[in-house]
Amino acid sequence: MLWFYEATAGVKSVLFDPTSIDVDVDVTSALWSPEGDAMLLTGEKGLYLLALQSGKLTMVADGGEIGSVSFFPSDMAASFVQNNDLYIVSFEDGQTQRLTNDGSKTVYNDALDRVYTEEMATRAAQPASAWSPDGRWLISLHLDDEEVGSHPIMDYRPIPSTVSTIRYPTAGSANPKASLRMFGFEDGKSTQSVPLSEDAEYILPLFTWSPDSAEALYMTVSRDHKVLDLKAWNPDTGEGRTIIKETDPYWVNEFLYAPPVFLADGQQFLRLSERDGFMHLYLYDIDGALIRQLTQGDWLIDSTPWDILTPGKPVQVDPSGAWAYFSTTESGPLERQLQRLNLESDQVEQLSPPKGFHLSSLSGDGQFLVEQFSGADTTPVTPILLTDGSQVEVLDRRGGPPLPLPQPTREFLTIKAHDGVDLYAQIVKPEDFDPDGS
Repeated sequence: MLWFYEATAGVKSVLFDPTSIDVDVDVTSALWSPEGDAMLLTGEKGLYLLALQSGKLTMVADGGEIGSVSFFPSDMAASFVQNNDLYIVSFEDGQTQRLTNDGSKTVYNDALDRVYTEEMATRAAQPASAWSPDGRWLISLHLDDEEVGSHPIMDYRPIPSTVSTIRYPTAGSANPKASLRMFGFEDGKSTQSVPLSEDAEYILPLFTWSPDSAEALYMTVSRDHKVLDLKAWNPDTGEGRTIIKETDPYWVNEFLYAPPVFLADGQQFLRLSERDGFMHLYLYDIDGALIRQLTQGDWLIDSTPWDILTPGKPVQVDPSGAWAYFSTTESGPLERQLQRLNLESDQVEQLSPPKGFHLSSLSGDGQFLVEQFSGADTTPVTPILLTDGSQVEVLDRRGGPPLPLPQPTREFLTIKAHDGVDLYAQIVKPEDFDPDGS
C-alpha cells in the first residue's frame, strides 16, 4: 500500500493500492517527479506513471525487468534501463528512444554489475547517471565485464543441482572497465566520451551537476584505493578539471563519499571528507579551494548506502541555505543522532534526544523531517518532525512479534582492548535469568 501524508494539514490517505489492479507493481520503487505531482513505479510488466491528483496509473514502457529509473528534470520524460541498455520515454507522446545498443550480459549501461553493487557499497539497482538541471545532457556510467573472470555458483536446491556463473574479479585480476558517456539532447549535441586519468580504476556511480548545468561532477578512485579525485567535465567546451584530490597513505573509504551539495549561490558546495580521520563536513568554493571545516571532533557524520543514493544526502540543505541536516555518532558509536548545522554560525544542534538510531529525510520546502528511529528497546518508529526537532505526528509504529515470546534483558558494557581502545559489547540474558544458576 502506498500512502500519502499532507504534513501541513495532518491528513493521511491511500495514494495507491496495488491489490486494485491485476498486475504486479512494486510500491517500494516509487519515485517522485521533480514537480511533485506524479510518481514512477516499476512492475513485472513494465514502467508505470502514477498521477497523484487523479490516482490514474498508466503504463509508459513495457517488457518488464526495468530498472535504473530517473525522471527528466521536469515531468515530461524519464530514463530507464532494460536488458542493460538505456532508454528515454516521453510522457507527452509516449515515444521511446533507445540511447545505447551494446547492452549485454557483460556490458552495463547506466546500471551496476556485481562488483559495483558490492565493492562500491551501494547495494541497490540505482541509476548510474544524472541529468543536467536544464535537461540538455545526461552523464552515464558504462561498465564492461568481458575481461572479468567467471566463477561457478552451485545451487543445491533443485534436483539435480544446477550450476551458474558469476563474473567477479579476484585480487590482481581484471576489474570491470569503467567509462563515462555524455548524451546530448539539443540540436548539434552528440554523445561524448569523458576522458579519464590513467589511475582512475573505479568511477563512483554517484554524479551531480553544478546548478547552472555547466559542469558534471564525478569521482574516481585508484586501484590501490589511496587516491580519490572529485572531477568536473564541461560538455559544451569539452574541458575537464580536477576540483579536489583526496589522498590517504593506506586506504580511502570511497563507499562513504557522496556527491557535493551546492549552496543556493552555485559558487560554494558542502562536501564530506575523512581527511582529518573522521567523516566531517567541509565548505569549498567552486574552484575547490577550502573555505573552512564545518564540523570536527572524534566522531563522524554517518551515512548508509541508501542515504548516498538519495540526491542531497546524507547531508541535506534546506532551500534557504540556512541549515544542513545529518546523523552523527557524537553521542557515541552505539547511537546515530539527528543534528542540524547553522551554516552561518557553524553551531550544531541535536534534534533527536532518545537513545538509538535516527535517520531522516528533509521535505522539499525545508519545513519538515520524516524520521526513522529505533533503539535496543524500541521497535521502529516513523514520526514527522518540524525542523527544530519537535514532533508533529507519528506516521507508523512497528509492533512487536505477534506471538508472546520470552523477554530477554540486555546489558551493554565497554571492554578495553590491549592497546587501550574501547570495545563495545552486549550481554543478552534470558528471561528469569538466575546469576547463581539455581
